[in-house]
Amino acid sequence: MFMSIPASFDHRFPEVPISVTHIICYNDLMVESDIVESQIIVAFVSDLMASMRIRNSVEKLGFQLQVIEGVTQEGVNKATSINPLQAEPVNGPEAVLFDKLTRWSPAMIIIDLGDDKISWRNWLIRLKSSPATRRRPVVCYGPHVHTEILGEAENLAADFVVSRSKFFSDLPSIIAKYARKSDARLIEESCQHLLPTTAEKGLRAFNRGEYFDAHEHLEDAWNADRSAGRNFYRALIQVAVAYLQIERSNYRGAYKMLLRSRQWFRSIPDICHGVDMKSLHEDAEVVYQTLLRLGPDRIAEFDRALLCPVQYTSHE
Repeated sequence: MFMSIPASFDHRFPEVPISVTHIICYNDLMVESDIVESQIIVAFVSDLMASMRIRNSVEKLGFQLQVIEGVTQEGVNKATSINPLQAEPVNGPEAVLFDKLTRWSPAMIIIDLGDDKISWRNWLIRLKSSPATRRRPVVCYGPHVHTEILGEAENLAADFVVSRSKFFSDLPSIIAKYARKSDARLIEESCQHLLPTTAEKGLRAFNRGEYFDAHEHLEDAWNADRSAGRNFYRALIQVAVAYLQIERSNYRGAYKMLLRSRQWFRSIPDICHGVDMKSLHEDAEVVYQTLLRLGPDRIAEFDRALLCPVQYTSHE
């Protein structure tokens, strides 16, 4: 059946209102993370007629639309820069929405520059500063007479900026051009190869809890791989670094690495090079949720037993 799922409540921040509208096909076994990355386009738009026009084009091309109807925060819409090391917000309404964005891993993000309900400068800067989201194409539109605003969005690294009228007249071609794509067939083929010796050394170090050494070996394997599925290593590396940061009681470091790892899991098959990536992703999400419950002040209480080993098939 079809039902509207309210996304305005988050157990971490129950007092934070974030208006997100989406309709999906729902069954009792479905959770939000079941939505496939490549099918999602996110639009920061509060105008109902505009969102309906966008939805019509998006759905005709086989995508789902997630509409962010408004996120404002006093004082942030005049921002000019964000420290990339702190680009992922760790609390408040921005953290709630950023969590959703990294779960969705959208193929494209649309921002209405003429919408006063959206702190678009802040979000454009944040989206293009964070390694968790900066690869997501961002398309901005606004009134053609607001040339200063259109130019500002370009300077803030939007991938494409266009007048409102041209945006709606060319929307199908804009989506076709800018929506992020991956070649599932080539990725699947690369995942059929045996796990390289260097990578297996990294996994053995990971499973011994030697996360720094795991990072070193896996990074070597990633640098040597030129296949379409090389992001497999980025997922492993960032989880290893997150676990290392937990061992060091570095909350922000662990939090941001777990957020950043999500984008790589979305494009990798459940089993890749004999590694159970689905189980690792699930384990990492448990770690992430546990971190959120504890918060930075209680990270010392984190149960290290939750840092589960990677399940894989050895070829030695």
